[in-house]
Amino acid sequence: MKKKLFVFCSWDASFFREQAQLVKDTFEVEMVVFNPKSIREFLKYWKLIDFKHRISEEGMSVTTVSYLTFWFLPYFVQDAIESYYFKRLNARLHVDKNSVIHVNTIYEAGFWASIFHKKTGVPYVIHEQQKFILTYRTKRSMQLIHEVIKNAHKMLVSSHDQARQLLTHGYQFEFEILGNYVNEKLFFPVAKADSSVFKIISIGAYTYFKDQKTIFKTLKVLDTIAFDKKIEFHYFGINGWGVNNEAVVKQLITDFDYKNVAVYIYPENHSRASIASKFQQADMFILSSLMEGMCVSLMEALGTGLPVCTTQCGGVDELIDEENGKVFQIRDYQSMALFIEKIIKKEVVYDTNRIAEKLVSGFGTSAYTKKLLQYYNDALLQ
Repeated sequence: MKKKLFVFCSWDASFFREQAQLVKDTFEVEMVVFNPKSIREFLKYWKLIDFKHRISEEGMSVTTVSYLTFWFLPYFVQDAIESYYFKRLNARLHVDKNSVIHVNTIYEAGFWASIFHKKTGVPYVIHEQQKFILTYRTKRSMQLIHEVIKNAHKMLVSSHDQARQLLTHGYQFEFEILGNYVNEKLFFPVAKADSSVFKIISIGAYTYFKDQKTIFKTLKVLDTIAFDKKIEFHYFGINGWGVNNEAVVKQLITDFDYKNVAVYIYPENHSRASIASKFQQADMFILSSLMEGMCVSLMEALGTGLPVCTTQCGGVDELIDEENGKVFQIRDYQSMALFIEKIIKKEVVYDTNRIAEKLVSGFGTSAYTKKLLQYYNDALLQ
């Protein structure tokens, strides 16, 4: 009989499901996505807690848990509500101490894992992946973070910079770097014929933390340089995080008034296979973020053999070296443009197959599966 693995997720992400798939031969896997709702939604929601189950496109069993939060009530009342929620949820999941929980980011999944640990003794490992920002967090949630980390069997982070983010907030812990997984069967390099077009690609919601204005400033510098190739910039995912930014981005493009750079934006969602294909058609990847855990899209670009131009945003020191790209200080668009110019003019040349090989050796299927199984089995033996 397979051991049980519960993957607690703070949001519904395809790369969470892809990672969980790696251990399906060893564990019976159930994914749980936590979707908190404010009391203001009560009148249209009419349920304290609700469950929706589906089989994802990857074939994973996924249960989404929607529940009302009551942060304004006294702590003992919140504790009573959480106990009720636990009973309702565990009646469906049947978690016990012979299982293991993998937590994808502390908010909100880590809080739930801590509750299950206290009630059942189940061990859990945390994989913190998102940017660690405490703005707008309640005092109680900030206190609970200490408890969540303290009770974890293992604290895993995506990068050293991410560990720094937590440690400098006073959350003291020992950590190990796990990074993120890239499926090399989906993201791999292909041979490309010489072209009169040089395609630059980026993926990410249009947000302050992604700082895409730096990319547009970089393009403006390139727009003033004479090249023997046409430059295209392909920007995907602008409407991520549930906000429609299409009009804002179109206005930004108009304001920059490019003469020689063509900009294409893709506000719609794309499948993983479609994104992989877009990477394979591109010539390089650019990232301008102020802060990241370990950027999945950057890793997928490396998996397809693309050289990378990125800011020092976190998670890049573990990935980028002289063989696959260059790292720049945040908002240093002048230096980024100079680097891209050298690539376009072939003053700097990269081996696409070597780029992909290095990525896969650390974060491909075999390497990542081995790491996960080691952490899970170790937790079960404690």
